[in-house]
Amino acid sequence: MLFRSEDVRLHELLFLDIETTGLGGAGAMTFLVGTGRIEGDAFVLRQYLAPAPPDEAALLHALIADGGVREDGPVLVTYNGRAFDAPALDERATMHRQRAGFDALRHLDLLMPVRTAYRGLLPSCRLGEVEHAVLGMSRPTYEVSGAETPAWYFRFLRTQDARVMAPLIDHNARDVLALASL
Repeated sequence: MLFRSEDVRLHELLFLDIETTGLGGAGAMTFLVGTGRIEGDAFVLRQYLAPAPPDEAALLHALIADGGVREDGPVLVTYNGRAFDAPALDERATMHRQRAGFDALRHLDLLMPVRTAYRGLLPSCRLGEVEHAVLGMSRPTYEVSGAETPAWYFRFLRTQDARVMAPLIDHNARDVLALASL
C-alpha cells in the first residue's frame, strides 16, 4: 500500500526482520522475528522465538497481537520485506489458521530506495554493506550471516543447546536496529 511519509508518525513505524528455515514452501517455517518500535522516548526491541517447530503458531499469535497488526495498522519497515517477510508471515499464519494481514499494511521496504540511491556506488545493496558504507556500522566478524541461520537453527533443534541460538538472536537484533538507523 502506498502512502505519503508526511502522513506517518514515528510511533506508527514497526521495524521488522524475520529468520526462517528456508526461502519458501510449506517447510520453511519462521522461527525468529524481531520488531522495533518507538514507545515514548525509547526504542523498544522485541524478539519472538519458536524454540521448536510446533511453537511457530504461538510466535505468530504473539507477534500479531503485540505488533498491533490488525488494531492499529502500523507502517511496516523492512529490508526486502515486501517480497519476502510480509508474504512469508501471512503464509505461515494461514498454515496455522490465523489471519495476519502483513501484506495489507502500509509498507516502507528500504531495499528499493537504497538500490535507487546506491546502485553502482556500493559493491552490493545487502543490508550489512549499506549499514557499513552509509551508517559507519560494522558487524562483528563472528556474526552468523542470514544464509547460515537455517543451519544454526537446525543445530539448535538437534542439540537443544541454547548457546547456539545466541548468535542468531544477535544477528536478528542487529538487523532491526540497522533498519531503524537507516
